[in-house]
Amino acid sequence: MLKPLIQYVERAKRLFIDTWCDDKYKYYCSSWNGTLEAAENDWEVRELVSIDKYGEVIGFIHYKIDRQSYFAYDFAIVNFTDNITFGVDVLKAIKDIFTKYNFNKLRFNVVCGNPVEIKYDKLIHKYGGRIIGVRKNEVKLSDGKVYDEKMYEILKEDYLKAKSGEGAKRQELRFYGLTTLKSSINKLPVVKINIEADVTKKESVDTMSFDTDHLKDHINYLRHYIDSMKAENDELKDKLNKVVRLAKKEFYE
Repeated sequence: MLKPLIQYVERAKRLFIDTWCDDKYKYYCSSWNGTLEAAENDWEVRELVSIDKYGEVIGFIHYKIDRQSYFAYDFAIVNFTDNITFGVDVLKAIKDIFTKYNFNKLRFNVVCGNPVEIKYDKLIHKYGGRIIGVRKNEVKLSDGKVYDEKMYEILKEDYLKAKSGEGAKRQELRFYGLTTLKSSINKLPVVKINIEADVTKKESVDTMSFDTDHLKDHINYLRHYIDSMKAENDELKDKLNKVVRLAKKEFYE
């Protein structure tokens, strides 16, 4: 869940200070460290925190705003944990940039060598963006070395076009998963499953929901279903595992 930084600034500030002593955050902090201060308005910058289901801060997201040309830039993230919710919130923040606030493009950079660089490359490919170029010897980090910096750009029209195609792929995945399950309903017992949304269901496959807005829950649902199946259903288990792999590859890699 995304919330304004200003509501959680003290908690986020403590977590941010903890990154000073962790070498994996050197790509964000560059050659010096500073505290996290919340802006009093979002005219020039939008600052957000990612909140888990327990109300704890798990990450920080911010970007600057060019009001004259109306685009977002210097998009940056800090993940304080390994909670998958943060990744979902990052994608939500990007979606909001184009569909909620209607900015015409998003620009951001990454220090070459940062482990997240690979994910950014995939993100750009997935949403129709492009690598603008690489600045050589651009950023000095805390280790005293100077690194190259890669620049990315996503245009609103390309993002929306890519999302439209993604929607078609989700429908295809939904159809495949539902068809695979329903075709074997007579071979399976009714199973009681706790999914990540904290909803307990006891139902047949015919009533199973595949709402694509909660894809992560459905992936976990399928995992639990697979684990509950008996050994004689090995062939069907292989089919369901394929559904899970397809879903993870398409939406979480």
